[in-house]
Amino acid sequence: MGMDLSNIEEGKKYKVEITGTTYEVEGSQIKSAVCPKCKGAGMTSEKGAEPEMCPVCGGMGMYDYSQAAKIE
Repeated sequence: MGMDLSNIEEGKKYKVEITGTTYEVEGSQIKSAVCPKCKGAGMTSEKGAEPEMCPVCGGMGMYDYSQAAKIE
């Protein structure tokens, strides 16, 4: 069973831990299941590098926050 997301407030920011990395995510993004790393694009890129498929969402742009290690 995953984490209970019923008490997430849309306008509040949360620290979300996913596979050892912490992201700061707005509650509205959590409720909409938007990936915290790529912000829904499905691709990530660093300055001067070619875009790569997002390792968090696998290129889907969505993430199931109930599977996060921690949300505070």
